[in-house]
Amino acid sequence: MEIGILGFGTVGKGVYELLSRNNASMSSVLGEELRIKKILVKDLNKHRQEEAYPFITDNPEEILEDRDIKLVVEVMGGIDPTYNYVERAIEKGKNVVTANKDMISAKGSELYFKARENGVEIAFEASVGGGIPIIKPMIDYISNDIVYEISGILNGTSNYIMSRMEDGMDYNSALKEAREKGYAESDPTNDVEGFDARRKLTILSSLAYKRKINVEDIPARGITDIDINDFKLAGLLGYSIKPLAMSCIRGDSIYSMVAPALVEKNNFLNNVRGVINGIRIKGESLGELMFTGAGAGKLPTATAVVGDIMDIIKGRKVKFSRFEECAIRPYSEIDMRFYVRIKTQNGGQAMEDISVIFDDVKMACLPESDDIAFITDKLTEEKLRLYLNNMRFMDSVCNIDKYLPVLEDR
Repeated sequence: MEIGILGFGTVGKGVYELLSRNNASMSSVLGEELRIKKILVKDLNKHRQEEAYPFITDNPEEILEDRDIKLVVEVMGGIDPTYNYVERAIEKGKNVVTANKDMISAKGSELYFKARENGVEIAFEASVGGGIPIIKPMIDYISNDIVYEISGILNGTSNYIMSRMEDGMDYNSALKEAREKGYAESDPTNDVEGFDARRKLTILSSLAYKRKINVEDIPARGITDIDINDFKLAGLLGYSIKPLAMSCIRGDSIYSMVAPALVEKNNFLNNVRGVINGIRIKGESLGELMFTGAGAGKLPTATAVVGDIMDIIKGRKVKFSRFEECAIRPYSEIDMRFYVRIKTQNGGQAMEDISVIFDDVKMACLPESDDIAFITDKLTEEKLRLYLNNMRFMDSVCNIDKYLPVLEDR
């Protein structure tokens, strides 16, 4: 089978490397040879010294209009012009494998049904979790159960930064180190503000709950206002802080959010550190399933892409019914515990005042600062805000610094 590759960045080069290195063994398993015919790039001059240069082109028509190319691998990223290229490839009767979370989270349903109409397949294992095999289990096995909750760490950059902060490093130093190690982009906004994780959560939630979800409906909060004292206080309270993506279904409503959240020390996700991703899925029959592994990187992601290529050639078919539209409700409408951090004028008096407003609270303070943190009882975010607004009028409280959700087993 002849293959065209759209894009030749980190993942594209990984796909080329794996297909070249393992071609003989894969061809033996599949019963036919896999051959890369063309690779699309923006600038030919940047790739003149590449081993793959004989396959390089800057003309997408050489892939899209080539009848011999039966499968297109899309690793360009973004939506424009990528979506147009993928749509045209499908209309030309070409199977598609993509690692593009932006496109799948926004246009995945449209592309799937277009592929079905044209008698081809579209696969997207690498769009979530890099090398973690999560999409295929979601489609083939977990979809047979009734999934009611997803929680996970879906972005390696933010997890690396927060892991280093838990070790005692400040945010800016941790971000600098992440850039030096190649874990963070020069502009890390998509990672540290939760937008990347939101796209991945959209894909997982759509598959789990069989609903069409608008990515923009999921609230996203970044990690940039978390500091070392938050980790110290959380630790005293028996928690760590993780960049979480969470969704659950209750009746006909889906609740979802992406935010830094406190996680109990004995939680599976507490041990997911560095650039590793972790995903926990709860179903009525399967119980609790946990997935962990490299969430990004050249070869882990390329491995997922190549796995999809092999599945398509083996004849694996993916079948969905049309998902119903579904509005997302903020996760914070559910009763949950919150971590609250305040600055005080009088620590002892503040603790007494907190005990009057909140029942059943755990509190911690740092001797070297005027900060007090506490874990509330279960309540909605709206109710929490009313209580915090009342606290602003107390003489013992200087400032309400922040509050964060607490992930608990339900």
